[in-house]
Amino acid sequence: IGFNRRYAPSFVEMLSRIRSGQIGDVLHVEATHSGPTGYSLDAGSWRSTRAEAPAGGMTARGIHTLDGMIQIAGLVSSVYAFSDKRKLPANIDMDDTTSMLMKFANGATGSLSTVFVTPDLYRMHVFGSKGWIEMRGDTELIARGLQGQPERITLPAADKEKAELEAFADAVEAKNNFVVPAEEAVNGVAVLEAIEVSAKKGKPIQIK
Repeated sequence: IGFNRRYAPSFVEMLSRIRSGQIGDVLHVEATHSGPTGYSLDAGSWRSTRAEAPAGGMTARGIHTLDGMIQIAGLVSSVYAFSDKRKLPANIDMDDTTSMLMKFANGATGSLSTVFVTPDLYRMHVFGSKGWIEMRGDTELIARGLQGQPERITLPAADKEKAELEAFADAVEAKNNFVVPAEEAVNGVAVLEAIEVSAKKGKPIQIK
């Protein structure tokens, strides 16, 4: 549950704005967490096998963004996934292009993609009944209401890992729950497992 990207300045600010009602009710979340990591994989390493790294780039990248989507929209109730090997060499036994459609228990929908053989892009766009907000990377945000021009926000960089460790230590000292609730961590793992099953079977999978 070491989801350091929950402490990215752009995500913290985006979540604060969403929870204060600035974009209204969350209706849909779309995201991608992609990059060229697949080209640097070594054959036989745990990150380059389907058994240890299912669903392409999900275990290295997409799982972080999925966690953010769960924190924003709640638990996922079903997933429909597509996952293919398009560009990785024959000795790397994993997919490199994975995309998913999701339904959340509260009725919101989501789409997530992770491409392991393309330039870096970390993006999340949340659509609400009163506006939308988009984050690109750790320090950039764009927000827009129903009227007016988009607002562009640039935030100072922060040490995500330090912030996470300090939050964990503070929770231990105060005997409070950690920022990642157990039910959200379990739901994220269940979704990851369902993505692999859905891609193989070619149909939506319900999350129990």
